[in-house]
Amino acid sequence: MVTFASARLKAPSLTHGLGGGYALPASSAHVEYLWRLYQELGHQGHDVAIILLAYITAPLATYPTQLNEAADLLQYLLEEEERHPSDVTMPAQNRFLLLNLMVCVDCPCR
Repeated sequence: MVTFASARLKAPSLTHGLGGGYALPASSAHVEYLWRLYQELGHQGHDVAIILLAYITAPLATYPTQLNEAADLLQYLLEEEERHPSDVTMPAQNRFLLLNLMVCVDCPCR
């Protein structure tokens, strides 16, 4: 997990699970984009944390390993960091991951 953290511990978070179909990791361009986004939001006065989930890719780990890792991150943010669910945001390109997470959190496969 890579985090660009806010000065405020429980700042709203923008959570990314970047890569390609659970087979390709996030590229340096993804990390650079998130860093610039974090900086720009800060310049505009937004207090945020940006979290990049670095999941294990295939073929080292098969599906649903990556969903379990994402569910673990979500559980950590909500329970350990005590973030409110409305303060955890996933961007549009991660909606598939989010929909899978909603099913996977209580899945017996965990």
